[in-house]
Amino acid sequence: MAHAPPLHNRRVHPWRETARWAQAVMALCWLVPWYRAMTPGTHAAGQGETFFLFLGITQGAHYLARGMHALRLRLRVRRVLLVLWMGASALCVFWLLLYAHLSASWEALFTRPVRAFADVQAVLPDELFAIGIVVLLTWRGALTAEQHIGPRAFVGSFRLGVVMFLLFSLVNTLVTGETPGVLLFVFLFAALAGMASARLAVMGALRGGRHSAFDRGWVLAMALAALVTSALALWATRWADSGFALALGRVAAGVGIGLLALLTLVLLPVVMAIVWLLLQALALLRVDSWLPQAFRHLEDLFRALAEWGAQVRGLLRGLLPDPRLMKPLLLWALVAGMVALALSWLGWQVARQRQTDVEEAHRAQWEISGVWRFLWQRWQTRARLLVLQVARLPLGRRNLLRAERIRQVYAEFVRACALQGVPRPLATTPLEFITLTEELLPALQGEVRLLTEAYLRVRYGKLPESDAEVAAVEHAWMLVKQALHAKKPAG
Repeated sequence: MAHAPPLHNRRVHPWRETARWAQAVMALCWLVPWYRAMTPGTHAAGQGETFFLFLGITQGAHYLARGMHALRLRLRVRRVLLVLWMGASALCVFWLLLYAHLSASWEALFTRPVRAFADVQAVLPDELFAIGIVVLLTWRGALTAEQHIGPRAFVGSFRLGVVMFLLFSLVNTLVTGETPGVLLFVFLFAALAGMASARLAVMGALRGGRHSAFDRGWVLAMALAALVTSALALWATRWADSGFALALGRVAAGVGIGLLALLTLVLLPVVMAIVWLLLQALALLRVDSWLPQAFRHLEDLFRALAEWGAQVRGLLRGLLPDPRLMKPLLLWALVAGMVALALSWLGWQVARQRQTDVEEAHRAQWEISGVWRFLWQRWQTRARLLVLQVARLPLGRRNLLRAERIRQVYAEFVRACALQGVPRPLATTPLEFITLTEELLPALQGEVRLLTEAYLRVRYGKLPESDAEVAAVEHAWMLVKQALHAKKPAG
């Protein structure tokens, strides 16, 4: 079944592509330390090799998904190609990361993971983590192919990265002493550069599709600003490790402990009163009479549950096959489940995008009728204005000449004010210009307002109907002109 092509423009835009790469780098900056901290086998590979290989897998899946979407391939073909990409990426991870220190042949790349899954000694082999990370990277790369790139998406990615770095520090750094290292500052640099690129891409879309030029000056300024900020963050961490910073931290800790002790002394009577009230309440409830009995019943319940669990384990041991056969089956089933979940999610994304394209096509058809309705309304408006102009022709040429005279008087007034050093700015309305002439003509503000209001009436289409209106304007202009000529010109 053929689907309507997407209406939005899918050409390559440098700012948008820069933002996509920066978003991928941000995600890998916190994902690589977590992967290397899983097992000794995953930690054996270097941080740089792991980062660049994962970046290639992610962006390869991203551009593969975009190419498949551009070719309008069937969903089944897309899934097959993504599975092949996952398999090739997993072999690259085995060869370049897990087995880099071994002289493994091509045959070992296929047989060694199978033997590792069948090994009973290792509950979760290193190959399982490698396959899991490949599935995750492929899923994320293909998912971002249809994702809108904007500042809001970068804010979400930045918050997720900060949370994952904090969790890594709490879970791993405090135990092993290992830190993310330079990846933390790469994350900050990518976040700043990506946010700027995404904002420039969105600004181009808001201007009606006119994209911002990928100017060298803009790129250098953006990169320099992100680099300076990352360098300041690096200097702050180095300064925090210095002796002066440690001494300052000890002083701050001492002040905090002193404040805590003072607060404890203040709240100690309140705490003692609360404890006394709780003891009195427990004495009234006679907890010592029924609490031991409740603990004995709870102990009997746990003992019964343990016996039931032993019976269930014995029953399962007789029904299930050999554990040496169950372990690889469970692990391969887990891998198949991860791949199926990723492909199902991507299939749902493709189906949703197709539905969106169909809705946009229907909406475009309705918009065509809206264009005709708009043109008809514009034609009616133009016809109405034409009728009004024709109706005003019998008023004669005299009214038009009166209006032209008022325009000429106001233009001479503005020119004379400019000669006295009070020009009218382009963004200033005639009514706002009255306030600018208060210091220049403080005694003739009534005449200035009369000139301005007459000009505004003429400007918005109301023609003067008598010579008295023009005479009043000319009289006011004569008084203003005499006052201006009496002053010394500016400059």
